[in-house]
Amino acid sequence: MMEQEITQVTQWLNTHLDQPIIVKKEEDDDIDQIHIQLSQFEFRQTGEGSDPYLDSSIILQGKGSTLNSNGELVSLPQDTYDITTTDLKIINLVSEEIELHSARAKYTISSE
Repeated sequence: MMEQEITQVTQWLNTHLDQPIIVKKEEDDDIDQIHIQLSQFEFRQTGEGSDPYLDSSIILQGKGSTLNSNGELVSLPQDTYDITTTDLKIINLVSEEIELHSARAKYTISSE
């Protein structure tokens, strides 16, 4: 992710702190939808932290849940959700939604 795009994503996330957001991840034929009360976020660069093999990522923090295959909301096992920033590009950015694409997945982050 380029520095300008990181700045734009940071600004969008800052305006949605302490608010509920929805992260929709589309990868192959699989769609995951996460609901999270965004309490904070951070950008982790490759090599930081305990596992140097992890990709660079945006780490969203807050209480969250996911829709299971039965359409029921189930709590996330941890209070974090990672979005890999490798090859990530901003496709669309408006006040209520940001759309990001990587080589593997499409992410749509929206205010609830």
